[in-house]
Amino acid sequence: MAQRFHEAQPQATHFAMAYAFCLIPINAARARSSLENFQPSEGSIGATIREINLASCALIDRNLDKAAAHVASIVTESDSAAWLRDPVSLVLGEPLVRYWHIEEWAEQFTVAKSMITPRTAEVPSSGS
Repeated sequence: MAQRFHEAQPQATHFAMAYAFCLIPINAARARSSLENFQPSEGSIGATIREINLASCALIDRNLDKAAAHVASIVTESDSAAWLRDPVSLVLGEPLVRYWHIEEWAEQFTVAKSMITPRTAEVPSSGS
């Protein structure tokens, strides 16, 4: 349905954002392309949601640097909330949507990031 609305009114930003959100677990590259074309005003909730959705695409691609860069640009001090993809569920390959406060989503992102961060085994020292 989001695709039909977006195709019928491609200039409607909210339809483009909704369609990109639906695409995230199906085709992260296409979702990312749509989201990158959307330029909401800086500091707005739309800008925050865009960055979160771009971070979600990067999580699917296992691109931690890019995901972390998007998360670093969001403002978590606001009391804003939205329907967002659960970062842990994206890492597990079982995408879920939940109504999150932005700060809670950022905390969950940290958990998801730790799930895919390469672990280095401790190497015993060769000294005495």
